[in-house]
Amino acid sequence: MAAEAVWLAILISSNAGLPGEEPLHYADEDADELQQALTQLGGLNAEQVFRVPAASPEGVTHALSAAVLRSSQLREQGHPTRLLVYYTGHAGADGLHLGEDVLSLPALKTAARVVPADERVFAIDACQSGALFRSKGARLVSVSGAPPGFRPPSDEAWITSSGAEEQSFEVDRRRGSLFTHFFVSGLRGAADGDGDHQITLVELFDFVGRQTTDAAARMGQSQTPQWQGALGGLVLSDLSRSEAVLEVVGPVSEPLLVVDRNTARVVAEVPVGAGSFVGVPAGRYQLLEVGDDGYRVAELSVARFEERRVDVSSALADASGVRSKGGLVVRRPLRVGAGVVGTAGAAPGQVPGLGLALRVDRVVGHGHDLGLVLTGWHGSWQSDVAVVRNRRVDVAGDWSYDLAWRGVRAGPGVRAGVGWLHQNGERRADGPWGPWFGPDGAATISDVAVPSLQALARVAVPLRDVELHATLGLGAELLMASETRLQPLAQGTLGLAWSFR
Repeated sequence: MAAEAVWLAILISSNAGLPGEEPLHYADEDADELQQALTQLGGLNAEQVFRVPAASPEGVTHALSAAVLRSSQLREQGHPTRLLVYYTGHAGADGLHLGEDVLSLPALKTAARVVPADERVFAIDACQSGALFRSKGARLVSVSGAPPGFRPPSDEAWITSSGAEEQSFEVDRRRGSLFTHFFVSGLRGAADGDGDHQITLVELFDFVGRQTTDAAARMGQSQTPQWQGALGGLVLSDLSRSEAVLEVVGPVSEPLLVVDRNTARVVAEVPVGAGSFVGVPAGRYQLLEVGDDGYRVAELSVARFEERRVDVSSALADASGVRSKGGLVVRRPLRVGAGVVGTAGAAPGQVPGLGLALRVDRVVGHGHDLGLVLTGWHGSWQSDVAVVRNRRVDVAGDWSYDLAWRGVRAGPGVRAGVGWLHQNGERRADGPWGPWFGPDGAATISDVAVPSLQALARVAVPLRDVELHATLGLGAELLMASETRLQPLAQGTLGLAWSFR
């Protein structure tokens, strides 16, 4: 019985191009997403994937040399080998733009062919990548448009993200390039046109070509992926290998993004008319329907080895509010939090204290949060000249602006509040406290109103079903005592928050 063919993959990426070319945002992340799809659904392990991030010609050469060695070892063990070479980054008619260096397309083709393999698939996601074919003197052909008498090479397939004179595009909403986004989505199941849970190369290209061209056209651009060669029947991914599977049922009338709630990465897209199964890692996800008039969203968790069925007609609900750049949507939830509050003794009369904080806030859209905070704390201070015990309750309202990144929300804010301070003190007239809370004497009891204003810095980190919130406030407060006094205020809170839709 013949041994099973083993895939090897060389994944090259570079956000940086030649001097003067605007850096890309997602090339390295795109290649990371592709690596995850290949290892989760393509059966590749760490010894079969050669990743070259922030690539240089030397890094590409090193990866090719490692692939030569690994392929030779596998073939000595009796395994046929297949090679996937994938590049995402800047390019031009002169070749791949790797920082300040250029790796010519003919040089890439020649070097990749040194790797011993029975079949090779090359995929280039870059501007003008269609020039790859012209550098060989061949015609540009598509899967469905091969000219009469065309005989592709029997052991190679070449796929590019655009024509020889076309641009390739990154899209913030999808947090990646169009071509690689649909390439990964297709591998995860969206390209499974016949429903057999296996994605062949021809299925993948038909899906990627159609979706990339349509998406670019909706942006008023032209981007037409190209194909040359054979090997259409090669299987690149198998949903039976997936840790978990989403089955999307019901009419998909708008593109449906599958977003990882922990990283805010778009894992896959289910376009209109795509396959209904999506292979994903176990975890927490948002399903985000992106329409012309807004968003609809569903939230769900998928366990290991679970095949989760989602009926989009009933699961999706209208969503408005804040979303990260191409990532998670916040559905204007009501959040309730509890934690600890600490205040610093920043001025005379202000004793360091520790207590409890309760918070209720609501997302009001476009990055803005409004909150109501109740804090209560106790503090004491003692020296050879004074003993002071403070008890304080504050009610405050605040506004903050969230900047989301990979599931973490952070941003500035402002808090205005009013408090009631009960102070029991024993102090000498010439002590450090002064006469701010009543007449001098051995012992005083004072109740003081304290309005305050603070500038905030907030951060929220997702932890499974809750968020860890931390807030630091710096500002000033006005003590409405017998002698009104303005003094600095420093306060911090740390706690957990739960969201309610």
